[in-house]
Amino acid sequence: MAFQFPKGVEVQQVAPKLIKGRVSEYRIDGTTGERQIGVEWYDEKNQHHERFFQESEIELVTPLVQEKS
Repeated sequence: MAFQFPKGVEVQQVAPKLIKGRVSEYRIDGTTGERQIGVEWYDEKNQHHERFFQESEIELVTPLVQEKS
């Protein structure tokens, strides 16, 4: 069986598609105890999606602004 990628060819990693959405809920993973953040978003076909992410898997799109006291 031949490999799809012969030696010497240039390749790149296939990365998951970037999503942008809104935080919808929180939960604690019952096995690991890690905090998880629920995110909702719509894709290019306007289909609704929801998924939980580890805190390390997402970042703020716009930094939070602290109110002055």
